[in-house]
Amino acid sequence: MSYFSQAKGEFQDVEDVVVLDTVTYTTAGAKNGTPIEVGERTVACLELVCTALTASDTLDAKIQTSKDGSGSGLGAWRDVASFTQITATSGSERKSFAGLDRYIRAVVTPTDAGGGGISATLSIKGELK
Repeated sequence: MSYFSQAKGEFQDVEDVVVLDTVTYTTAGAKNGTPIEVGERTVACLELVCTALTASDTLDAKIQTSKDGSGSGLGAWRDVASFTQITATSGSERKSFAGLDRYIRAVVTPTDAGGGGISATLSIKGELK
């Protein structure tokens, strides 16, 4: 997909991406998303949208990148961006960041801070440049 930028007076080449489709987690602990190949795109503009979170619980999310998606050796996953911890029953944040390797994934960590079980519904979507 492309669009014309009035500010720059040129076309911008972007690609829509779904890093984490809408999902509900009902257990605490880190969950690794599915690796997504981004090719030569090195910049991401992503939005985390949490539509439901159990009261008193928290949700952390970050984006990792890897040169080959293997997660080992030179292909080890490294953090490139972290979203602000969500502590309310809903919330959203949009972040832009550079330095992507060939693959990216989301890592989401719901925490049952209230002790009564957890339910967190969220998505991470945006565009690659």
